[in-house]
Amino acid sequence: VKNPTVYNVGIDFMLLEGFEILDSPPSAMRTILQNRWFSETFREQALNKAVSCALKIRRATAKHQDGFLTTFLTLIEDMTPVFAWGILGPDSSVKPMCTFLKDTVLDFARSLYDIKQTDYSSLTALANDIDRQMNNLLYTIVQEMNVDPNILSNAQFMPSTVHFI
Repeated sequence: VKNPTVYNVGIDFMLLEGFEILDSPPSAMRTILQNRWFSETFREQALNKAVSCALKIRRATAKHQDGFLTTFLTLIEDMTPVFAWGILGPDSSVKPMCTFLKDTVLDFARSLYDIKQTDYSSLTALANDIDRQMNNLLYTIVQEMNVDPNILSNAQFMPSTVHFI
């Protein structure tokens, strides 16, 4: 990311907000998810419906119906229920990856505000620390997902090509 924009910040904020909600879902949803009398399929469908409804309500109440937020909510509508089920649902093959991604992104966000890990003494020092931490984040994700780093070497997402200044 050469020049972070309001969209980068907005997406990051919504992602962190979503993780916070997943850490403490509404009590009614938690009750359904923990009730073993309901089948796993029913619990998954209930979670999918709850997430979809929440996104639709949020989209409907947005100030600008053709703005960034409504477009973003439309884009994530299909992915969010799967990610939520991966974190909140029973043990499955996707749960470790979803939990890993959530924890890794939250650790990254925390590190940006930790004065022991991020130097705020100058803009250059701050940009260098953000570069370093972003590269570490991407490297960690690539390693965990067992992706061959050479596949990404020509892509703009390769850790060595991410710069904030």
